[in-house]
Amino acid sequence: MSKTLESRYGGGLVTPAQYITEFICEKKSPTDLPEKFWKIPEWGRYFRNQVASANALLKIYSVKAILRAINDPRAKKIYSLRAPQLDKLIQEKEKEIQAQEQKALTSPALEVKEDKTFTQSTSLRKKTNLALLKEVEENNEQGI
Repeated sequence: MSKTLESRYGGGLVTPAQYITEFICEKKSPTDLPEKFWKIPEWGRYFRNQVASANALLKIYSVKAILRAINDPRAKKIYSLRAPQLDKLIQEKEKEIQAQEQKALTSPALEVKEDKTFTQSTSLRKKTNLALLKEVEENNEQGI
């Protein structure tokens, strides 16, 4: 996936794997993470390992499913993208997303009906300057 996303920690544009890793690092950290925290030695190795895991997950699942699983209340104490429980949650979220998309494709489109009971007659509408100019031109052409 070549799509890039805006980093939440001042890194400019990042890959989807890096974006997902920011979330898992956020969960692991007891305090707020500083800008470009992955450059700090204590976070660098963990970040790189989690990016590799995120890339592996992205070959199977969508970004949306992975992020929903990470943010699920059942994943409250999951701090690694390699956790087996997380994989099960991601599978569940992926199925939910696919079901929603399928439902959206198969549900009939909503019909929008115009309610004409509240339309103003053209004589009551305020005329714009352009409409007034056109009216004057038409009157001049007709010799009025």
